[in-house]
Amino acid sequence: DWAHKAFHTNDWAIIAARGLFDGLMMSPNVVDLALQLTLTFETGFTNLQFVALSADALAAGDVSFANLISSIQTDEARHAQQGGPTLEVLVEHDPIRAQWVLDKSFWLSARLFAILSGPSMDYYTPIAHRRHSYKEFMEEWVITQYMRTVQEYGLKKPWYWDEFIEGLEVWHHALHLGVWFWRPTVWWKPQAGVSKAERLWLQSKYPAWEETYGHIWTVITENVKAGRLSD
Repeated sequence: DWAHKAFHTNDWAIIAARGLFDGLMMSPNVVDLALQLTLTFETGFTNLQFVALSADALAAGDVSFANLISSIQTDEARHAQQGGPTLEVLVEHDPIRAQWVLDKSFWLSARLFAILSGPSMDYYTPIAHRRHSYKEFMEEWVITQYMRTVQEYGLKKPWYWDEFIEGLEVWHHALHLGVWFWRPTVWWKPQAGVSKAERLWLQSKYPAWEETYGHIWTVITENVKAGRLSD
C-alpha cells in the first residue's frame, strides 16, 4: 500500500527516488546500467533488505508476504550477478571510469536509503522489535560486504568515504526531523518515535543524538502537549 501510493504522488521523497532510479536505469549506457543497478544498488543495498523483509514477515506470521518478498529476492539475486563480470571487464580496460561509476551510484543510493530505511528502523519500529540500529545494519550488511567487493576488483574506497561514515550518525536523523516538520508533504503518517524510552535507545546507539537533536524534540514535544501541532 505504501509503495503503490508513492508512485501516484509528486511528494518530494518519491521525486528523489524517481530521480535516482531514472539515473541508474533509464539514462545511462548499458555498461553503466549493469554496474549502477545490479552491483551497487542491488548487490550493495536491496538484496540484503529483501532477505530481512522476508524474515521479518515470516516472524510476524505473514507467510504470504514472506513468500512474495522471498520470490522477489531470488530474482534480485539472479540479475545482481551481472555486475561482477561487467566490472571485471571494465576495470581491465578503464579502471578510472569503473571507480567513478561505483562511487557515484553508491553515494546516491546511500542518500536514498537514509530516508527510506533510516527513520523506519530507528523511529517507526517499536523498541521491542528493533534488532539493531540503522547505523549497525549499514556497518554490518552494506559497508563490510560492499567494500570487500570493491577491493576484490582492485578499486579504492570512494573519495568521500569518511563523510559517508560520519553521515551514518546524522543523515537519517536530520531527514526524520524534516519529515516530521513537513509531514503534510509526504504520503504516509510519520511517527515521532521520541518517547523517553526511545530517546534513551537512540542515545545508546548514537552518542551525540541527545546533544544534537534532543533539545529540538523537547520543544516539539512541549508544543504537541500544548496542542500546537503546527509548531
